[in-house]
Amino acid sequence: MPFRVLSIKIAGSDPSVLSCYNKALEWVRKNTIPEQGVVITSKQRSSYPEVTGYMISTLYDAGENVLAEQYARYLSDTQRPNGSFVGPDRREYVFDSGQALRGLVRAYQHDKKYGTPALKAAEFIASHIEEDGRIQSPNEKTWIGIPEHIHVFALPPLVQAGTIFGKSEYLDKAERSMAFYKKSSDILDDHYLTHFVAYTIDGFVDMGESEFIYPLVKNVFSRQKRNGSIPAYPNVRWTCSTGLAQLAIIAHKLHMYQEAEKAIDHLCKLQNPSGGFYGSYGLGAKYFPKEEISWANKFFLDAIHLRAQRLKTYE
Repeated sequence: MPFRVLSIKIAGSDPSVLSCYNKALEWVRKNTIPEQGVVITSKQRSSYPEVTGYMISTLYDAGENVLAEQYARYLSDTQRPNGSFVGPDRREYVFDSGQALRGLVRAYQHDKKYGTPALKAAEFIASHIEEDGRIQSPNEKTWIGIPEHIHVFALPPLVQAGTIFGKSEYLDKAERSMAFYKKSSDILDDHYLTHFVAYTIDGFVDMGESEFIYPLVKNVFSRQKRNGSIPAYPNVRWTCSTGLAQLAIIAHKLHMYQEAEKAIDHLCKLQNPSGGFYGSYGLGAKYFPKEEISWANKFFLDAIHLRAQRLKTYE
């Protein structure tokens, strides 16, 4: 159920969490291009359809309806005729289109005019799910170090679109795709960047497969340090900020509240004075170490929303 966060008054917790939340939300406002969407990073100042898409739900949950609707209009205006959305390289991707679909479906619940672009995006995604369930994304060969099974994170919005618009074929294809990726030889490996691992985990959790993916969850959280950080890869000393925020979300969904609290507290310590987050922190950091990435703020805000919801500090 949608909710609006009014405060983050958490008894016995660090009161700076509310300050961190407000600064993160203000960063999003300041890094939104007028009449468009949120920027890619603090240095790459063009709108990012993928992040703009999945930021829409975050903004509605924060009560930022006007900004959420601006983002939805931007997506509608920039959608390719075939229903797809492009990445920063201006190439079409199923994954990016799936995240735009997340936002358009949520916007549709506020304004029915977003039904058409949402259906077009859903049709594009469904059309790239093969008979065996594999998602063959255009231009996927440009990915380096990104596992194909992050596509699982595009399945929940396809299911949501199928449910809302009465398209049972979307539900069937999403189930078939999930079954395909469950058989991937590396699906339970944690050697990818936590950001990508978390996409896969969260997708399975939202598809009702928490038990299946729990061994991977257990492995990743076994690396959580006393200060709340989780190494970006096994055997490295640096942390991926957005991966940590995503893992805080997953921890909330799986009722791992102590792990979630520790992760959020550490993120507050990492947060830059601007309210943004570099992609990574620590010795040897390699994931956008000198750029504030918009998707880190999205997942950080979502983690705080879940924390607030759990503690009943929402309207």
